[in-house]
Amino acid sequence: MVYIINAINVNNFIVYFNNNFVNTIFRDESFTIGLLRNTYGNIIRYDALDVHPPLYYLVLKFVTMPLQILKLTPNQIIVSYRLFSLIMLVVGLVGMNKVAKLLAIKTNIWTYNLFLLAPSILMYSNQIRMYQLAGTFIAWFIFMLLKYEQTLRVRWFIGAILLAEMGAYTHYFTALSCGLILIGFIIFAQINKQKQVVLELTVGLISYIVMYIPWSFVAFKQVTSVTKAFWITPIASSQALFNLTGGEQTVNAANIGMYMCIVLVIMQLFVFMVERWAVISQILCLLLLAILSLYGLGLIFMVLNHPILIARYLYPLFFCYLFLLLALMTTKVNSSKVILSMLFCGLIFQNGQYMYLHTVAIAPNIVQINDKPQTGIVKITETIPADDTDHFLATVTKNPDQIFVINNQSIYNITGRYHLSELSEKVRPNLMSYAMYDNRFKD
Repeated sequence: MVYIINAINVNNFIVYFNNNFVNTIFRDESFTIGLLRNTYGNIIRYDALDVHPPLYYLVLKFVTMPLQILKLTPNQIIVSYRLFSLIMLVVGLVGMNKVAKLLAIKTNIWTYNLFLLAPSILMYSNQIRMYQLAGTFIAWFIFMLLKYEQTLRVRWFIGAILLAEMGAYTHYFTALSCGLILIGFIIFAQINKQKQVVLELTVGLISYIVMYIPWSFVAFKQVTSVTKAFWITPIASSQALFNLTGGEQTVNAANIGMYMCIVLVIMQLFVFMVERWAVISQILCLLLLAILSLYGLGLIFMVLNHPILIARYLYPLFFCYLFLLLALMTTKVNSSKVILSMLFCGLIFQNGQYMYLHTVAIAPNIVQINDKPQTGIVKITETIPADDTDHFLATVTKNPDQIFVINNQSIYNITGRYHLSELSEKVRPNLMSYAMYDNRFKD
């Protein structure tokens, strides 16, 4: 058994370590890297033209600011940004471990191995996006709420509300997630007749909403503007729940996600049977209801023909839910055969996804790029296929001193619009259309 544990530990280390050095970035990661080239003020201004709150970009720019002195290459910058997300994964795991201890659950090596084998954790934990940071905020938010309920100390109460607010300024679905969790804790306190807790958490919920008002006006403009020009296809959101559990970009992610969903349902039923209405069961039920509620909200958006990438939006909640569920299972289930079967399935899912991410070539032979950044102007007359745009944007991002001129159809394949928006021009100043190039360099 010791050899099996060590082998899985080595496997997880190799997979996550190597995954941090993936150089090909997809469209949203390209947006992040481009946005971080601006000042703090411009980050907020340009981000207001996008569809997310600005905190993640501000935090990432501040944390990586000392690296500017080192004059890193674009590839090294990408690795450093991924490393920040990986560090947030560790911080989030520490927070969830503390939550488990407060709920009298002892985590073990099986807990972490099973958790890290989950395809969605491998998929989102190192992305140059806000999802892992949001998951970490929710993890520590739950911890501080539980500490407050146990001690009734104001510092935990204030800390919980501030963390919820930071999560809200990181992602809109995280804002809704924290609000639902707060409401759930108020309901639990009401059931347990904890009048002081009900009163103070209600005040906290109102404060949470009030502190979000300054950005809510921007959020409203973002939502209304994005519905007029949406770049996500309905297919991308059609199987969001399975994409969440299956990792979205895995080989046949929907089928893997379906099997994962079945396993999670069995686990959840086991929890209800064993724990009944214990605190851990209440918390898991609350997180599950929050996930399903927001999934339903996402479905409503899709019915209205405004598709969204629900899987990644639900990841922060799923991060916390999956850890607690696995922590309870590895504590309660004493059968080594069951645990080993779960680990075996997890190894297949994880390594299948890892091989897919690292071996499927999406690199078109459009622009020949060296390891070092290039300079000059590259005119591309052929149309860039929609499936190849992620690699092309990686090329653009890694060569900030080189200007890429592409045709209108290529622009549409990349941005979902025939005309580069103000946002695209500001964030990716070295990518332009032929008309924009002619106007800028006509002299």
